[in-house]
Amino acid sequence: MMMTSPQPGDGKSTTISNLAVSFARAGQRVLLIDADLRRPTISKIFGTENEPGLADVLTNDLTVLEAIQTTPLENLHIMPHGSTTSEPAELLESLRLGSILEEAKQHFDLVLIDAPPLLAVADPAIIAPLVDSVLLTVRVNKNGRRPVEHAVKLLTDI
Repeated sequence: MMMTSPQPGDGKSTTISNLAVSFARAGQRVLLIDADLRRPTISKIFGTENEPGLADVLTNDLTVLEAIQTTPLENLHIMPHGSTTSEPAELLESLRLGSILEEAKQHFDLVLIDAPPLLAVADPAIIAPLVDSVLLTVRVNKNGRRPVEHAVKLLTDI
């Protein structure tokens, strides 16, 4: 399950983090992946290290299991963004991302992905075809109708 938003500041990282905690407390083995390689926040939210993480697995420097960090909360694991990269979209476009997600599904009951804002970069459109569902977080008092409609159209056209 991937979570994105139309624009930055809509609360997607906070929302998906709360979902991860809720599912973990309900007994599900959860992996939360920070796929926002430009403005990562998951490691800050949970107080974990930024590296190693997704970027390191995408570049074949590590295996999936080597990039996963535990948290104090039982059943909740995090794959932070990893090493800084100058080409995040190119990394995500690699065939490796699909195999990373397939491997993660073998070890966890639920894989949640925090993706960047949809109208800001192409990354969510790259990830969306590889996941079972996409959640769009919208801050009603911030976003107008047009950006939300545009984001929904982008997702349905994938």
